[in-house]
Amino acid sequence: LIRSAFWLGATGLGILLVKALRPAQYTYTQAQAVLGEPDSFALPSVTFFAAYQAWLIRNPQGFYALKAVCPHLGCKPDWKADTGAFLCPCHGSRFAADGSLLQGPSLKPLQRLPLRWDNKQIALVLNENVTAAAETFLPYGHAS
Repeated sequence: LIRSAFWLGATGLGILLVKALRPAQYTYTQAQAVLGEPDSFALPSVTFFAAYQAWLIRNPQGFYALKAVCPHLGCKPDWKADTGAFLCPCHGSRFAADGSLLQGPSLKPLQRLPLRWDNKQIALVLNENVTAAAETFLPYGHAS
């Protein structure tokens, strides 16, 4: 009886741990989010949008967005302006400003999210199944 109770408890604890350690999932009720006019973002800048779990980055090439979820276990990486990199506070993964992996334990880069123009404003595409290529930029001044 004690052995059965132990295994039942261990199995339940294991299931809870797997659920707790799974990367965070975000569900959006809208297709896109308008983030603002391009001139409202300094050059260069890194802006966090908590409601969408996304970073919007502006550099001389234009704009791009990164999902603010570490691919390792789903923690939110923090932008460190002094080093020009994202640092995951949970296990120490580091990512370059473009989202590329600098240091594990993550094995993948940060996910690039698609952007588009909406009435001359920057809009983030909100669809968990859609990603953008690592070199994708939304050039400033060119509506598409």
